[in-house]
Amino acid sequence: HHPFLLGEVGAHFAKKLGIPLVYTFHTQLEKYSHYVPLPQDLVRKAARDYVAAYARKCDCIICPSPSIRGLLDDYGVTCRVEVLQNAVDLRAYRRADGSGVRSGLGLGPERVLCIYTGRMGIEKNLSFMLRAFRNVHRDHPEAALMLVGDGPLLEDLQAEAAGLGLAEHVLFPGRVAYREIPSYYAASDLFVMTSTTEVKPLAVLEGMATGLPVVAVDACGTGDTVTTRHDGLLCECDEEAFANI
Repeated sequence: HHPFLLGEVGAHFAKKLGIPLVYTFHTQLEKYSHYVPLPQDLVRKAARDYVAAYARKCDCIICPSPSIRGLLDDYGVTCRVEVLQNAVDLRAYRRADGSGVRSGLGLGPERVLCIYTGRMGIEKNLSFMLRAFRNVHRDHPEAALMLVGDGPLLEDLQAEAAGLGLAEHVLFPGRVAYREIPSYYAASDLFVMTSTTEVKPLAVLEGMATGLPVVAVDACGTGDTVTTRHDGLLCECDEEAFANI
């Protein structure tokens, strides 16, 4: 599932035992360069070179979305590549009931609830989401935003929401057990995603499985999942454009 550590162990034993090595390319590693405190251009190049070198050891690479397939071409990968898209089991989402979540959050039926689920990390572009939501809430005071999940930026995002005057309108339930996630989607009116680093985001698929329209930044993974004006709306990575969509 990744080229580092266990990935190298897998490559070693594949060669030793004479069996095929299959790698699932589901993370744009160069997009996570900010976690390495070194010059970013150097880190991004090193990540690309490392993935390309690992790919040369593989017999087959699986891509979870069509758009990520083109990135492997850019890396110069020549081994067999198969697109096997991510999917979710629809049953839990189609029978979900969000009334208990709404009641617990103190949200009346007049509130329009936007939901994001996922890691609270810098690569998710959540500061952008908060700033865009400030513009939304200015014109639509009935709107509320719920960010479900945990991560290193959780407290910073809570402080940022307060600084934007949104403390009462942006909800942070924290980490939620996965079996309870469908009810959070069912409590909501639309799913929002501002990340530009996704490959085939399961959270978007889960929101769609619940019947929620998606509002997202048009980027790899999201762009080949959402069809604009059919099951959602996509736009450029611009705060005003995102707020006004």
